[in-house]
Amino acid sequence: MHSKYKIIVAYDGTGYVGWVASIRGLMNNKIYKAIIIVLSMCSITIRAMESESSASSNIIPIHISMPRNAGVRQSFVEDFDVTQDDPILLDSFENLIQGKKKKNDEYILARAITQTDDGAVVNYFDAHELNRALFGAYPFKNLEALEKYKNPASNLPMQWLEYYECAPDTRVFTFMCTYAALRGSDQNKKDFWHCRFYANQDDNLRLTAAAKNNLGLMYVHGEGMPVDYTKAMRLFEEVAQQEDDLGVAAIAKNNLEVMKASGCIDTK
Repeated sequence: MHSKYKIIVAYDGTGYVGWVASIRGLMNNKIYKAIIIVLSMCSITIRAMESESSASSNIIPIHISMPRNAGVRQSFVEDFDVTQDDPILLDSFENLIQGKKKKNDEYILARAITQTDDGAVVNYFDAHELNRALFGAYPFKNLEALEKYKNPASNLPMQWLEYYECAPDTRVFTFMCTYAALRGSDQNKKDFWHCRFYANQDDNLRLTAAAKNNLGLMYVHGEGMPVDYTKAMRLFEEVAQQEDDLGVAAIAKNNLEVMKASGCIDTK
């Protein structure tokens, strides 16, 4: 027995659901209009859901850490729209984040605060590009008080600068360090944070290899950070496999052997 009515659901070329009603035989006009209204409402609902989902995927939360000298240690979450462009590179943060993710590296974001006549203004930058614009090429040299440097987005003196990192397997930014950590009085901690930036940059791969090996040694001996043999082993393995600096690769392999011999690595 053939049905008198036939409804076909089709997709249009834009990816949105389009509805086409095809009538076989005669149909009551009121029923026909009711069906068209229902189908139209479904289409609108689906479009709204897709739009909302797309918008939310463009937002990555930043877990803001208040300055350590604040009266009360607090934190709050700030929504960061990754579709916006870095003021220096003029490329979207989404593209920059994906570029690091493909290399299985953390993406480092700089959050700068500048005081204007209208109040405090927050600007976001690719951390390495901002560092180069303010302090010159790596490695860091003769870092001065932050207010000596001008924000590239406003040409006004910097008031506060901090860094956040997004791991390749997450969609959230967590606190990394402040600018003060890069020029602090504790030499071990200062060297550690310098190496964290060198190990993450892509312009000088020999510097990257050397920095990762140094970080491994710092984790082994607890210099600047608590002892962490797992992180040390992972860093040594990465350096041992790279080919940008074979000398450092050989040193990293030796460091792995020393860790095994000393019992730091479970070889069972």
